[in-house]
Amino acid sequence: MERAVTSRGIQTVNLYDLFANVVPGVYFLLGLYAMVRPIPLFRAAFHSDATLPTGLSFLLIVIVVAFITGQLLQIGGSAYDGDHGFDDLMWMIKGQEVECRYDVSDVEYCFWDMCRSEFNLSLTFAAHGRLFKLLMAFLEQRGRARALRMQALYLFVRGVFVATVLLLITTILLCWALSSGLVSEEVAEVVRSTNILAGYTVLLAVLSFLTDRSRKETESDWIIYTVTTAYLEMSETQ
Repeated sequence: MERAVTSRGIQTVNLYDLFANVVPGVYFLLGLYAMVRPIPLFRAAFHSDATLPTGLSFLLIVIVVAFITGQLLQIGGSAYDGDHGFDDLMWMIKGQEVECRYDVSDVEYCFWDMCRSEFNLSLTFAAHGRLFKLLMAFLEQRGRARALRMQALYLFVRGVFVATVLLLITTILLCWALSSGLVSEEVAEVVRSTNILAGYTVLLAVLSFLTDRSRKETESDWIIYTVTTAYLEMSETQ
C-alpha cells in the first residue's frame, strides 16, 4: 500500500521522493553527525590518505546517500505500521465486527459498492491492500494528486519517526559503551561526551513520542481523505 506513481507529472514524483525519502534521510544523517565532535572528526579525515569530495560532488553524494537512507527508513517504517488500518476499515464497511480506529459513515458504506462497480470486483473480494493501490492510481489518473501529496506527507513524518527511534537507540548504545569503557581512545575522542549524549538521548526520546503521535494523526487523515476523495470522484463518473 505504499507508492502509486504513474507516468503523470515528474514534478509530483520529485515532490514525493523529496518528502518521503530525501528529507528523512538528511535528518538521520544530521542526527548521526550531531553525535560526533566535528573538529576531531575532520582532523581524522584529513589526516587519512582518502581524497574527500568537495563542492557539487559532495552535495550530490549527500543527496544520493540521503535518498538511499530514506528508502531504508521507509522499509523499516512499512514493516512497523502494516496496512494503516485500511483492512479493518473495509471489514467494518462490509459489516464485520472488528476493532477499527476510523469512524464509518454513509460515505464509507456507499464507498464499497462504488469500488465494486468502478473496478469490477466481486462481492467476495478481500484483497484490501490491492484495492488501496487501485484507489491511489485511480485518483492520480483523474488528476487528484493531493492524495499522493498527503501520502508523501505521511511518509515524511513516518521516516522522521523511524530515524528518531534509530538515533535514540544509537545514543543509548554509545552512552553505555562509553561509560563501560568498551570504545577505543580514538573513537572516544571523536564522539561527544557521555553527558552530552545523555542529554541528546532525552531530547530524542521526546521527539520520538511527538513524531509517533504526529505519524498516527497524519496516517488517519491520509486514509480518510483518500476514501472520501475516491468517493467523490466515483460519484461523478458513475
